[in-house]
Amino acid sequence: MFAKPIPPKTAAKLALAERCLLDMRNAGESNDAFPRHVANFLTAARSVKDVLMNEIAAGDKAVKKRIKPPIEAAMNADSEMDSLVKTRNADIHEGDFTLAIEWLPEGFPGSVGDAGLNDFWLRHRARRIRVQQIHRSRMVGAPQAVEQIPRAFFDGIPDRDAYMVCFRHLEKVKTAAYECIQLYG
Repeated sequence: MFAKPIPPKTAAKLALAERCLLDMRNAGESNDAFPRHVANFLTAARSVKDVLMNEIAAGDKAVKKRIKPPIEAAMNADSEMDSLVKTRNADIHEGDFTLAIEWLPEGFPGSVGDAGLNDFWLRHRARRIRVQQIHRSRMVGAPQAVEQIPRAFFDGIPDRDAYMVCFRHLEKVKTAAYECIQLYG
């Protein structure tokens, strides 16, 4: 039996979420646009469910009513997915959400045994390479200033930064969409 492809509008919505994720990665937490990119990502990821249901149902209200509960359950399969949907809903209905910020002293410490922190430093270094700063002259004997770098977190998810949570969330949404197409499409 052949696998059914993701419908075009659902695929477009997943691509939009990927673009928002790329915008987050390129902007970085120190950019004022970062929270907006996170909100845009959450909105795109959340709307995959609605677009998918509409494409599978193809206008048939009875089919949509039948597939709505299992598709909603698949898109909120774990507490983290549900939390991100609630965060998106709060942002849309109540205004801006906030991200918790942890400040880290600049300087890639090498591998620290924390995959999320290692990924954060790699993303930070990649941005630094793209936007080389002007080198300041250094006075002999003067201590070098240490820049503090922000790392953003969702409330209630302290073990991974916001970018990594969104990255993993998109993987889960893609998997759920594919499984729903195979079952109900």
